[in-house]
Amino acid sequence: LSAGLMSLVPHELQRQVEALAPTHFDAPSGSHVPIRYDGEWPVLAVRVQELFGLDRHPAIANGTVPLTLELLSPAHRPIQT
Repeated sequence: LSAGLMSLVPHELQRQVEALAPTHFDAPSGSHVPIRYDGEWPVLAVRVQELFGLDRHPAIANGTVPLTLELLSPAHRPIQT
């Protein structure tokens, strides 16, 4: 459904939406981690190790909206939110 709707939106506006509210976060580890938008705040469920080397808290919307971190164990189970 979203792909069909996005095809109706001009390309430049699609780029702006992706820049402000990306579907994924590129972790310092090289992983492409999906961002969940199903709650009040965007959530990034990521293994702790994948954030090593990060020098600031992950955020969207030009850095104005911090991502809620759901820290996962190496087995991908939540250890802390």
